[in-house]
Amino acid sequence: MGLLCFGINTYSIVKFGGTNILRLLVGLLLILNSICLFIVVIRGFKNRFEFGNTDNKPRFFYESGPYKYIRHPIYAAYILNWMSAAIICNSAPPLISFIIMVCIYIKFAKKEERLFKQSSFSAK
Repeated sequence: MGLLCFGINTYSIVKFGGTNILRLLVGLLLILNSICLFIVVIRGFKNRFEFGNTDNKPRFFYESGPYKYIRHPIYAAYILNWMSAAIICNSAPPLISFIIMVCIYIKFAKKEERLFKQSSFSAK
């Protein structure tokens, strides 16, 4: 689903993007923030990165860096990225992709929260 939405967004940016300089600048700013947030999170893992949306119980719990402010910063970075295409294009396909992906990330986050409640980190 994500790959399909990515293709729709890429097509929409090429076809509809760049028509309004303010939307383009806001979208690019969101993309840059998304990339920076993603890099900060990945660097903070210190070789303990695990892909989300698995059935594995968590082995560690982060409370520093972006995790001090955002419970799921990687999903937040992804959402910022999807939002940027919707803003840049100002058309239905990227907006629909954004909504679909937000719903998917919320589902993933809820699943991860359930796994945390079943782990030794349930008190946090």
